[in-house]
Amino acid sequence: AERWAVEIVEALRGQTGGSGQAGLMIAKIETKQPITLKAHDQIICKNLYINPSLSVERGDEMLVLQSGATFYILLKVVPI
Repeated sequence: AERWAVEIVEALRGQTGGSGQAGLMIAKIETKQPITLKAHDQIICKNLYINPSLSVERGDEMLVLQSGATFYILLKVVPI
């Protein structure tokens, strides 16, 4: 398995090491190329990981896992 996938599983299990901080949040895609996120009025442009098959557009809301200083874009969320 790819290392980023293993790290997601470890973070979800609470085995993040270091600070041990992990959490889920909703963030918006600020730019598509390169991908940047906006969460809590902050722009996130480093330490981002995304499944390459996930298609995103500017303004899409995403479920993001933060593990330490790393952000994993998990999936797109839409209102129903």
